[in-house]
Amino acid sequence: MRIYLDSKDLINVVEHANPLSLAELGERLNRHAAKLVLSFSGITELVAPLADNGDTLKVRQWLNDLESVTPHYLAESSIQVKELRSAIDAYNTKTEYTAIDPYVRRFDFTLRSVAKPDIVNYRLSNIVLHIWRHQHDWFEIPIKIRKNAASHPWRRSADSKLATKSETRGPLWKCYQPLYGAGRHSNSGRPKE
Repeated sequence: MRIYLDSKDLINVVEHANPLSLAELGERLNRHAAKLVLSFSGITELVAPLADNGDTLKVRQWLNDLESVTPHYLAESSIQVKELRSAIDAYNTKTEYTAIDPYVRRFDFTLRSVAKPDIVNYRLSNIVLHIWRHQHDWFEIPIKIRKNAASHPWRRSADSKLATKSETRGPLWKCYQPLYGAGRHSNSGRPKE
């Protein structure tokens, strides 16, 4: 069994040990032969303090503790493309749809643009800190959400207008760009509207 905690629950467990500590969660997962699933978006929101104050020591400790429960990593950015390819293959060969495997062996493989297959024993904390040092803008959106969730553009605003995707796309979109190919994107790294 795989357990995926949303960002809020992941932050509560790792930062605040609420409703249980990460060590207790690890024991329960082991007892039930379950695995914790982590995704790029969940980790990005967990490590938001990096962009707030650059507190690498605290974030490194959280990530090392998180890695101790031997999580699985979900490549959420490639799920739709893989499913579509599998569906097209099934249609073209007139066979049953073959389920995809959305999991990757290491966190850096959740996004192809940052994967470093040549590095052995690349720890979660090292991967995240490497991304943070080279791609600060990928951490901007979660900070805005975390600091002021009530005014997040996907929530209803004061005039009850729901923001469109084109109004809210920010720098995080750049990390998904390599997946879809340059042909569908403008020079700014955003999809053509």
